[in-house]
Amino acid sequence: SSASALSQSVAAGSGNNHQVVVSGLNQNSVYYFQAVGVDNLGLEKKSAVISVKTTYDWNIVNFAGTSAVDSVSVSFSTPDFSTAGEVRWGLTAEALSNVVNAGSGNDHSATISGLSDDTLYYFQAAARDENSLSKASGVVAIRTEKKPVAPTPLPVWTMSGFAGTAAKNSVSVSYKTSEYATIGKFRYGLSESALSQQVVDAAAVKDHSAEISGLTADTLYYFQAESTDDFGQVQTSAVVAIRTLPETVTEPTPIGNWELKSFDATTTAHDMSVIWATPGAETKATILIGLSADDLSARTVEVNGYADRHLVSVAGLNADTTYFVKVIAADKNGRTVESTILMKKTKAE
Repeated sequence: SSASALSQSVAAGSGNNHQVVVSGLNQNSVYYFQAVGVDNLGLEKKSAVISVKTTYDWNIVNFAGTSAVDSVSVSFSTPDFSTAGEVRWGLTAEALSNVVNAGSGNDHSATISGLSDDTLYYFQAAARDENSLSKASGVVAIRTEKKPVAPTPLPVWTMSGFAGTAAKNSVSVSYKTSEYATIGKFRYGLSESALSQQVVDAAAVKDHSAEISGLTADTLYYFQAESTDDFGQVQTSAVVAIRTLPETVTEPTPIGNWELKSFDATTTAHDMSVIWATPGAETKATILIGLSADDLSARTVEVNGYADRHLVSVAGLNADTTYFVKVIAADKNGRTVESTILMKKTKAE
């Protein structure tokens, strides 16, 4: 361990060339060596004393990587000794022709970018210490992520114009999905909460209609429309109430003495269906709707078609609100008859 204390020796053999390995030494330590040769006549000669420093025995550990679409980040450690690191990579394990710096120290990392997506690459960690000792890890294979495919934008469409026309034993219903063709469905039943029967479109269309037959005369039915597009998006309408026409109509009074009869209204959350008859006279009418019996100015609906029975749906009302409604009917001779004032409350949302 010093130039003046060469107390240990190892035989280096006979001949002209001599070589010996001295083992069992300490890491990172300076040792002193001198060669001694003796010929067959006993003549001894010595070399100059040289110093040699042993190195640390270190290893590359924890070599691993994570992938992105166009890059791979790798890391490794040489915990026993500070080293200069690099990462070799390529498209095959036998051709790691690309090299990136992984930094100096005990912990090393590098990001290799500009790679192709969904591609298998091969990587190897390498390190060199201050004594020029180099080591390399095994080769690992890492596949980059597949580039995500942008989702197809969902179509935007609305349902509009849902309404129905009653006959004695049937109701004709219709609505539109003007922006996009959809599969339509009409549900109906005898109560809002039991729409157990349905009619379905045969194909995707924008204009939807159906005649629902086999109904009982003079009966209140509830209807709801539903549409589904080819992406699975579903929209439903509000529920509307429509009464079928009665089996028999009261014998009309003379034209000059007609009366406004069967005045009634049903509501959903935002709609009111108003029905009345003027037996014996075809009439048009004005529907007045207000928030009190003394002020019917909230809505005015003109019914310009002449008929002796009317069913009119008034949309756009507020939910859970009490409304007052009156009908003023007028025949072709200008005679008018006013109804009583009904009080009806729209359904809650």
